[in-house]
Amino acid sequence: MIALILFIVAAEPAKLPSDAELTKMLAGSSWEEEHKKPNGDVGKGVTGYRADGKFSAYIAWKRVIDGKEAFAEVKILGTWKVKDGELIETVESCEPPTARKKGHEAKNKIVSLTDTTLKIRWEDGEMVKTRAK
Repeated sequence: MIALILFIVAAEPAKLPSDAELTKMLAGSSWEEEHKKPNGDVGKGVTGYRADGKFSAYIAWKRVIDGKEAFAEVKILGTWKVKDGELIETVESCEPPTARKKGHEAKNKIVSLTDTTLKIRWEDGEMVKTRAK
């Protein structure tokens, strides 16, 4: 019986801070990230969240097409906010514009946030971002 109680307590996920606390923790921070898509594309970049609600992201993508490596850079500017435990990014501009359309809204569930890591759940799975130095 004690083992069952310990298992239930240990399995309970940690409670996230409030939206206001998460916003304060993210404001003014930059995060290094690596994207791995199911099709094999790999992207490495950094996203910065300003205190005024603006964000900027830069991702360098690598893809193998017919045995040859192809590279692309994506630069995104937009706004961000935290609502109901989700990090919501809305695109204002993107280069190239075909990567993300103006108005696109990405809703990423915040799984955990510490001084050094941000773990989110998004449409392609989970990602752990590391605070940029």
